[in-house]
Amino acid sequence: MADVDYVGSSIPAYNIGLSNRVDVGDFYAFAMINYFGGFSTKIPLLDPAATRPLKGANNYWRKPGDESIPDVMPALNSGYASYLSATNRFIVDGTYFTLGDLTVAYSFRKANFVKKAKLSNFELRAQGSNLYTFALNKHNYSVATKSFEKSYLTPTYTAALVVNF
Repeated sequence: MADVDYVGSSIPAYNIGLSNRVDVGDFYAFAMINYFGGFSTKIPLLDPAATRPLKGANNYWRKPGDESIPDVMPALNSGYASYLSATNRFIVDGTYFTLGDLTVAYSFRKANFVKKAKLSNFELRAQGSNLYTFALNKHNYSVATKSFEKSYLTPTYTAALVVNF
């Protein structure tokens, strides 16, 4: 066990959500940003055989001496890739931020048609959730997306009509 290094927890030590709402007249905007930090994550090895290989995935050992270049991977099927996946070379800071929610709305509560209909509020609202994820490592690898390619979780978009009697 002398060659085993502790590189940190894979569970975020800090989970923080910040939100704010700004009202201007009958319009308002709301945003929520989430922070997950204080942990490490392992990024996957680049694979040139992947369906959508990432830039640099085909940069592997081709001639003697390439193995001394840190960002150059061993050739495919060399067996060395399985060794590398067990090392801490691909452990990175897992900290990431998400734009968890963005909502904009306009209230027609002061409009004549709302007063004539004896409603207390009539509001149009648009909302987007899981819009963007930003990781704080040089690979922009996020545990949330489990991807280099995608900077967002599957977003959800909602439009609503709010009517209060």
